[in-house]
Amino acid sequence: MSRHLERLLKIDTLLRNKERQTADHLAQILEVSERTIREDISFLRDRYFAPIEWSKAKGYHYTDLEWRLPSISLTQGELFALTLGARMLETYSGSAYATELRSAISRLGERLPEQMHVDLQHVADEQIIFRGGGGIDLDPEVWQGLEIACRTQKSVQMTYFTASRNTTSDRKLDPHLLHIYRGINPYVIGFCHNREKMLWFRVDRIRKIVVLPDSFVRDPTFDAKAHLDQIFRWRREVIRSRSKFGSML
Repeated sequence: MSRHLERLLKIDTLLRNKERQTADHLAQILEVSERTIREDISFLRDRYFAPIEWSKAKGYHYTDLEWRLPSISLTQGELFALTLGARMLETYSGSAYATELRSAISRLGERLPEQMHVDLQHVADEQIIFRGGGGIDLDPEVWQGLEIACRTQKSVQMTYFTASRNTTSDRKLDPHLLHIYRGINPYVIGFCHNREKMLWFRVDRIRKIVVLPDSFVRDPTFDAKAHLDQIFRWRREVIRSRSKFGSML
């Protein structure tokens, strides 16, 4: 988000509260000059026809609180789909984005007529329920660290718990792909410097992670589908062996 747009959104929010807003007060909050504030107010009036007026008693204020800054143009159906999509993502992706998702939906609601937002939120909260099976509880710092590393092609140093051996080890990894299998099994696929080959790791078994300044070049021969198929086959074999073992008891 550009600084200008971020500032306009903040001004819009401040003009909706009951506190008297002056150019000086807005400038102090937003850490810009009074001239910049006046230019922003003029921009809102001229570009978006914002009903902003000045009075000695109220300072800058909206004469029509129903007016909304058209920074986001969504139909009611589109917002509802987004609300439900966020609810599904929160359900199936553990806690990694829970705070950000709630914040995003809340900020979208600030740009819509109040009744519309309340009605949609009520339907999403009360009439539609998502269940993600066993669920996962991702550490936000670990997941977001991996996400940043994948996007920026940075290596990570991680402490990983190997359940089969009940041990932890420190590894350097070049993460290539993040994947959540069937909504409850999060994996990261990447080049492991310890083993010197492409491996996959359960993200919820990473105890600690540090994004390193070291950049890496993605392996041009990396086949994401082949590695995902390998994970699927491994999962099926584990389930089959467990079923077979269970039937022998």
